[in-house]
Amino acid sequence: MDAPDRASSTGVLSVGEVVSDRYRVDAVLGEGGMGIVYRVEHLHLRKAHALKVLLPEWSSMPEVVARFEREAVAAGNIQSPHVAAATDFGRMPNGSFFLVMEYVNGRTLRSVLDAGALEPARALHVLEGIVSGLGAAHAGGIVHRDLKPENVMLIERDGDPDFVKVLDFGIAKLVGLEGVDTAAKAQPLTKVGAVIGTPDYMSPEQALGQHVDERSDLYSVGVILFEMLTGRCPFQGGAVTLLRQHVMASAPELPSAGAGSMDPSIGAIVRRLLAKLPEDRFASAAELLSAIDGYVNERKHREARAARPSLESLRGMTTPVARRIRESLLAGVQAVTGAARRTLADPGAFVRAATRRQLTIAVALLAVTTTVVALVAGAGSRAPVSTAAPPSTDSASQVFPSTSPAASTQATGSAVPLSILPPPPVPSSSRASASTPSGQPASSQGPSRRTGPGGIYIPPPSQWFN
Repeated sequence: MDAPDRASSTGVLSVGEVVSDRYRVDAVLGEGGMGIVYRVEHLHLRKAHALKVLLPEWSSMPEVVARFEREAVAAGNIQSPHVAAATDFGRMPNGSFFLVMEYVNGRTLRSVLDAGALEPARALHVLEGIVSGLGAAHAGGIVHRDLKPENVMLIERDGDPDFVKVLDFGIAKLVGLEGVDTAAKAQPLTKVGAVIGTPDYMSPEQALGQHVDERSDLYSVGVILFEMLTGRCPFQGGAVTLLRQHVMASAPELPSAGAGSMDPSIGAIVRRLLAKLPEDRFASAAELLSAIDGYVNERKHREARAARPSLESLRGMTTPVARRIRESLLAGVQAVTGAARRTLADPGAFVRAATRRQLTIAVALLAVTTTVVALVAGAGSRAPVSTAAPPSTDSASQVFPSTSPAASTQATGSAVPLSILPPPPVPSSSRASASTPSGQPASSQGPSRRTGPGGIYIPPPSQWFN
């Protein structure tokens, strides 16, 4: 379609002019070949809007007017925070049609990509916003057909600097949209075999002038995702070359090695989006969102597992205090590990070589450790846990079995059990009397016996090596 001559590029509205008795023009936001976009304020609601005006020379062409009206119907019927909604449509006295839309104060994705590729996490976040908006449009029977970075706005909302708004449904295809005249829906605006859209982001079926559906928009999403990750579109060249590549050439793989390497899971999403046949792509925006959520959740789990402390993180401690802690922990771990290995290899050798003092300490520590573990394990049920009963008498308990041959073995042939209680300290002569100088009776048990969890007697540290 040839464009009509334009006598002036200054626009059709002046700042301060009022449109339809309620929209005051405040500024020019942009100008294209077919119209101009203004920032206006609703005089009664005191709210900013975007006013898109179709130039008079285009307003006399029925097909252009029909497309302009189609954009109004499409944008007015999509209920999503990620789509710039249309709120009004009309005609001015000079014959120009206008469309009032939500005012989006932000930056286009194109301006962001001009600075280079995005981090994968940010790219996927932006992609989720785009796909959410498309999902709402597809649910209403609307296919965008011209999705590109220029039609994606990023704004600040609720602390999110990359909140997405999808714009420009000017060449959208309406399929089964309620409230649209059936005859109008049955009459397509694009002739069979005609190509409409932007070649860089066009699906193969769209490039061939064939039937398109929501999967065509998802192909365009794949091109945008590839560009966000790499800083370039998958295909390069003029319009004819681009269309041929979309139809016949395989999309290049995302880098899997080197400084710019990508997670293979992201590559799998891109490959499926850029499949040549619609049936090989994601079936819907909802399915694509599910795949993105699955990848994001898996990545979070991997990062959480990687952040868990380990011996390697201890070895990386460098401050003086941290170094001493590290050395102590590592030495303790190594000592316990070595002792455990030697004992498991030859338990009898440990008993034969150990002194009375070493066995006393080992058995006491083992009992305390077992009790603490049992208490912790049973804390959830609030049931009292005890692995040993308190001693019933104050007589000295022997750690070693009796030297009597008759007592060396049990009737069943099993080893003689060892008491976990070390001998109590020997009372001093000053405590041997029945009473103190003051006449108070003295304890017959010597110093008070301290017991740990489960009633196990734990001698004070000063007596561990006596």
